[in-house]
Amino acid sequence: MKGKKLNSECQEIKEEFEAEKEVLKSYQDALNECTIFAVTDTQGRILEVNDMFEKISKYKKEELIGKNHRILKSGHHSKKFFKKMWDEISSGRTWRGEVKNRAKDGSFYWVDTVITPIKNRNGEIEKYMAVRFEITEKKNNEILVQEQHQRLLGLEKFTTIGEMAGAVAHEINGPLTVISLAVGDLQKRKDRNHLDEEDLQKGLDKIIKNVERTIKTINSLRILSRDSSSTEFGIVTLSQIYQDVVELTSHKLKREGINLISQKESDPIFKTEIECDQVQISQTILNILNNSKDAIKMLTDKWIRLWFEIKGDELIITITDSGHGIPLKIQEKIFEYLYTTKKVGEGTGIGLDLCKKFMNGHGGDIKINNQSKNTEFIINLPLHRKTNVEKKAG
Repeated sequence: MKGKKLNSECQEIKEEFEAEKEVLKSYQDALNECTIFAVTDTQGRILEVNDMFEKISKYKKEELIGKNHRILKSGHHSKKFFKKMWDEISSGRTWRGEVKNRAKDGSFYWVDTVITPIKNRNGEIEKYMAVRFEITEKKNNEILVQEQHQRLLGLEKFTTIGEMAGAVAHEINGPLTVISLAVGDLQKRKDRNHLDEEDLQKGLDKIIKNVERTIKTINSLRILSRDSSSTEFGIVTLSQIYQDVVELTSHKLKREGINLISQKESDPIFKTEIECDQVQISQTILNILNNSKDAIKMLTDKWIRLWFEIKGDELIITITDSGHGIPLKIQEKIFEYLYTTKKVGEGTGIGLDLCKKFMNGHGGDIKINNQSKNTEFIINLPLHRKTNVEKKAG
């Protein structure tokens, strides 16, 4: 009797074990259908792969077993990228990242990868298990978005340069006319022998003054139209930034009947030096001034106040216009990529998104001041670039 009972219990255990095996096999089959699986030794040599690994890499198992994972290297990632990965997993920690690989036929594919160390009873790493999910389509879509972003940046730059070129044409026309008249007057006086030394000097002074004004305007256009996709820090004065912006906006604002209020150029604050990318700071201010111009040009009371202030080691730039603020619903989206309230053809929606990125890249910020009864943007910038050590300490 005892023997029969024992045999019956053993049979039940065996059946349960077989049932568990079937469940585990179902799980394994399901995972094999959707994951790319591999096991490597501590040197990175491949010990085991599943069917999905074969399918995506286009290598047969026998071509992979014993080979190093470098067989899939695409050349996209730096040595630093893989060193960081190996430092993580060889320290016993799990690593996760997105990796671009090259298949046997030369095609590329992306995988979201999780690598986990497998340890023995003594806690020593024996193997590494890697589970991957293909994300090629996702990465390709990201690349398309980036390319679209770059095209829009080009469109924005083209539009901005077009506006600035128009402003420059107006700004240059005045001094060129003065120069032309002065030269003509000097020539007439010379022909009539009525040109004395004093008249000559006055005429030359007038010409030199207007030439300098023209050069200043052209330099502002050259600086502001420069590529801003990469940050180039340098020491500049607030006077340089102020002149960049005012030279290219004053005419447009006057044409719209908008009064620009700011400190006089003789104010000592403009001698303040700041370590920054002059182009990015000037473009940011110019962008906000242009937005303000468009927002208030139909109002009766039209003014924009551009004010600079130093607080400790920080520069505060306040740009206020006579508008009555920005609705909260718009404020929630105003710094988002591609968001715009302008009509088609009047803006690409990348302006304030870029401004925000520019300021954050300087360790500063840009925000809307809801405490003001008018529309007001506040830019905070450190006067000196913070080092990585200072950032961590802060």
